Amino acid sequence: MTASSARRPRAPIDLSGQRFGHWLVLERAEQHPLWLCRCVCGVERLVHRGNLRNGRSKGCGCRSPNKLINLTNMRFANWTVLERAGQDQWGKTLWLCRCDCGAERTVYGQLLRSGNSQSCGCLRREIALQINFKHGHARRGQTSRAYRCWANMHQRCNNPRNPGYHNYGGRGLQVHPRYGSFPNFLSDGGEPKPGESLDRTDNGKGYEPGNLRWTSRLEQARNRRPAKRKRRRADVKDIIAYADALARAAKREKEKSNVSLLKGEQQ
Repeated sequence: MTASSARRPRAPIDLSGQRFGHWLVLERAEQHPLWLCRCVCGVERLVHRGNLRNGRSKGCGCRSPNKLINLTNMRFANWTVLERAGQDQWGKTLWLCRCDCGAERTVYGQLLRSGNSQSCGCLRREIALQINFKHGHARRGQTSRAYRCWANMHQRCNNPRNPGYHNYGGRGLQVHPRYGSFPNFLSDGGEPKPGESLDRTDNGKGYEPGNLRWTSRLEQARNRRPAKRKRRRADVKDIIAYADALARAAKREKEKSNVSLLKGEQQ
């Protein structure tokens, strides 16, 4: 055997017309190791030559123990299956689905049945909103009047930099621990009517259960504690007048006592 004959390439084996399992080989594809095959169910697919000869590929999967389950009109979370949408390049089944929000997507049947795909993404956003949702009164740019009154209440009692702190927190007035949570405050007091503001029934007590109410500004002004008189330095004239008044009062008391003594001696 010469060296030239040893290097001669082997002629490719023609598989046309041969059967391998459920495959019928039709023709050789442009890609050298691939052959166009038709399954007994009619599906045509390119199959590698080696997989045909060693038995790794025996069909498209239609005759496998895991038969295709028709998912049409079935619901999986927010998905409603409309129809089968064929297969991908690896033979995995795709289904056309419609989400409850109206979006339509093709989804793998395996993902539908395992629960790994439940919506187009809107369900995840809804769940995130539900987790982060607390009471709905403090949305950005949409805070309610009840929430603003609750926040101002805490500022007046707990923030020394607040202009009204000396009338509330500075006097020892505190917010009850129950009202550290806005839902508790809202459940006890409810929503204020238009024109109403937060008021304390007893001004000597803090913001505590049973001492809060929603009232109008007029009622709140009537319930306000009396203002303290400002101290001022006394004038000399005022001091002299005050001393004269004391002297006159003492003189009247002395005269009354003398009169009572005279009456007692006459008797």
